[in-house]
Amino acid sequence: MARMFIEGFEGGNFDLWDYDSGCSLVSASLASMTGDYCCDIGGLLEKDFSDNETTVGVNFDVKFDGTPGLLLFYLYCDAMSCFILRISAESSYIKYTVKDLSDSEVESYEFNTIYPTSKFNVQAVMTNPSPGYYTYQILHNGNEILNGNFSYGSCAFFNKIRFGFETPSSTIYIDNIVIDNEEIPGASEVYGLVPYANGTTSEWSSSDSTNFQSIDDIPRNDNNYIYTDVFDEIDLFKLTDVPVSGREIKSLFLFGYSQQTVGPPPTEHTRLVVRTDSTNFLGATEEIHVAGDFGRTEQILQRSPSSRESWEEAKINDLEIGIKLVG
Repeated sequence: MARMFIEGFEGGNFDLWDYDSGCSLVSASLASMTGDYCCDIGGLLEKDFSDNETTVGVNFDVKFDGTPGLLLFYLYCDAMSCFILRISAESSYIKYTVKDLSDSEVESYEFNTIYPTSKFNVQAVMTNPSPGYYTYQILHNGNEILNGNFSYGSCAFFNKIRFGFETPSSTIYIDNIVIDNEEIPGASEVYGLVPYANGTTSEWSSSDSTNFQSIDDIPRNDNNYIYTDVFDEIDLFKLTDVPVSGREIKSLFLFGYSQQTVGPPPTEHTRLVVRTDSTNFLGATEEIHVAGDFGRTEQILQRSPSSRESWEEAKINDLEIGIKLVG
């Protein structure tokens, strides 16, 4: 599997998305979700992929507030929505409907049970093996409910997802969004780990009393920061422990923000640093954003860079992460 995107809204913001004002973050406990935050999807929420993909597997959790409503999940090829999954909460059941670009129903499935007010998990995989031809598989709480294929349009790839809704609508919560470009990611929970202490190396200067206190704000506070103008300086931080024990750890998603403070477009770069088994491992080289614009640097690690094996809980708990300035 190749993870493309992970979002549990644990950063306390929508930095990873294009979105409108109808979307908001609320306490995850309000919707019986995991972690600290989830999304109240009262508007459009969009994510562009960095590459064009012919297969997209998706996982997300949904909860309706107990009144009828409709959640929409789209896959786009540029500006064209080529796959639509409608999840509707009716008066006494949940209904899944696959629709094509012409808004024609391809297939549907109804859960004729007492209306669910608890959250449920949706997993799906859509493939585009040839232009305009699609195959799909939809799972509800791990059980396959829909699969098939259809032809429409001329889309040859996928490069954006969108969540939306139609009115009249209940309040709809979503969380634990994971996107893979090979297959269904599997039911997942996303938790946020934040710096709680300085790590092995603290070479950058701090705007606050200690370095870790300058970067531990959720949501982020751009008035607190660490800074340096010396190449190869590294700042590392210890993270809070994994909050739920005994789970398989599928991926580690790292991110941070940087900008140049003054001057012309920067020639400096940053690299994320992961320290495990007493060794520093460097991420990709990223450009620093110009003054006044904190840019996000991110990296997904599905395996430990030290052992090349899946992450172990103890290794995550001993992990240090940080940043390095390079030319």
